[in-house]
Amino acid sequence: MSASKQNGHQAMPLVQVDEAKDVSLYPRGNEYKSPSCVDRWRFGYFTIVPDGNPFIDLWDILMIIALLATAFVVPYEVALVSTPSPGLAAFDLCVNAVFIIDMVLTFNLAFTGSGFHQGQWVREPLKIARHYMAVPFSDNFNAGWFWPDLITVLPWERILTGKNAATVRMVRVVRLLRMFRLVRVLKLFVRGHTKYGFSFALVRIVRCLFVTLMFLHWLACIWAHLGLEAEMYAISEEGDCWLSRTHLAQEKPIKDFTAGETYRLALYFCVVVLTTVGFGDISPVNHVETIAMTITVFLTGLTWAWVVANVVGVIGQLDMFSISFNQAMDDLHTLMAFREVEKSLQIRVRKHMHEAYHVHQSRHHWEMIQWLSPMLQGELAVCSGKDQVCNCIWYFRGLARGQWLTNLVLHCVPDLFSDDEAIMERSAVWVIRGGSCAKKKDPHERRNLRRGHDLGD
Repeated sequence: MSASKQNGHQAMPLVQVDEAKDVSLYPRGNEYKSPSCVDRWRFGYFTIVPDGNPFIDLWDILMIIALLATAFVVPYEVALVSTPSPGLAAFDLCVNAVFIIDMVLTFNLAFTGSGFHQGQWVREPLKIARHYMAVPFSDNFNAGWFWPDLITVLPWERILTGKNAATVRMVRVVRLLRMFRLVRVLKLFVRGHTKYGFSFALVRIVRCLFVTLMFLHWLACIWAHLGLEAEMYAISEEGDCWLSRTHLAQEKPIKDFTAGETYRLALYFCVVVLTTVGFGDISPVNHVETIAMTITVFLTGLTWAWVVANVVGVIGQLDMFSISFNQAMDDLHTLMAFREVEKSLQIRVRKHMHEAYHVHQSRHHWEMIQWLSPMLQGELAVCSGKDQVCNCIWYFRGLARGQWLTNLVLHCVPDLFSDDEAIMERSAVWVIRGGSCAKKKDPHERRNLRRGHDLGD
């Protein structure tokens, strides 16, 4: 018999908490004066609060796209492109424009405080400016982003006019400092998960895929650069490098390789190393490439182990309750075998466990919602159907829904009894949700109860 019981404990009073609102106090004299525009700005009247602002959500998505594009385009441009094409120049101009607008926007964007003011929005523009222009990467990577942003948007090509092309190209690497701004993905993730509720397992898989692809891309750019610029780095005066071992080197000289052809060969080379397939038709041929390959093998080994661990962890945590239930069944089987329990009792125990699967699953879910506030726990319990249990009790039937119902369903606990089992607990009201039960007032009077009946009222 499956039943739910209503414990006879007194419900705690519910305290209603209103949403907190920010209040700005303006100086007043003997009579009220409307604040000036400067006062309104000083107290953050024009400041943008990101919470629930659809424009900021869209802007964050645009910033993430710009950051990801920078993570893939800039290494390629630094490693393989000596003179940017008009397309790459236009891309750099657009990305710089986005980051400059973001810098201006940040000076007018509220941020959450830390310490005693944690969770509160700071709207005063002067405090926002101090936070944005603080020591770089301070306050747990939340403050001081003005200086890295400024370095990444400066037109280094114009500043270093007259320098050699290699110097200008390597200076572009400072743009990769923008990658630290990817910590904003965490804030966008929290807001997105609150709104859409996507799976954390999916997030882990996507994160592994992105990190692996970006790591392979960066390695491919490094190896392509080493191959094309072997003479510049004095790796080999004769141009003997890993590119000379490729099939393409048999068709034309290395200096005639296009950037795309070199990148494809380097990417293939790095994928072979990452997946531990081994060296095939391409391998390092000089001492510098041997050192670079040693570092590459070490880093790719760690990356591949991290990817495998994440995938195994996601698969192992897809259904935590099923894992716990199966472990409990195995432990019971071991216990009964050790105690030499008779066969008939073993069958009854296993039958009860399988029939009580949904009951233990409900208890598992109940443990999870303990993280919520009492009011949300009650509302979630009502929406899951526990209010129907209360309607089966005659003195609750027909009453209008209210706060009493939200408090009452918090004490409904599912349970299951085996055949011919007596219910001895008298401090609770039981509602039958499945099966049947015999109610005996005396040896000569018996009443059969089925689904929807209550016991102990």
